[in-house]
Amino acid sequence: MVQRKKPTDNATESASQSDSANLIANLLALSLVEGKPQEEQIALLGAAGYPRAKIASLLRTTSNTVSVTLSKQRSAGKKKTKR
Repeated sequence: MVQRKKPTDNATESASQSDSANLIANLLALSLVEGKPQEEQIALLGAAGYPRAKIASLLRTTSNTVSVTLSKQRSAGKKKTKR
């Protein structure tokens, strides 16, 4: 006797695939910044488009730390371009 799969809700299946893709992206991002100083990790993840809260969560730090670090890096970048 052939068993048929139960019909699934496409929205649930799509959300599950999206969650899996996000998990893979986060793991890949963490592997790329592993072993680097925190400031560099924040800069790389910020440049990759991660929001501040997500960077803080991934690096187990506070959103304020991420915000201050990114702000300092932007200020340092502006000073270099003025010279």
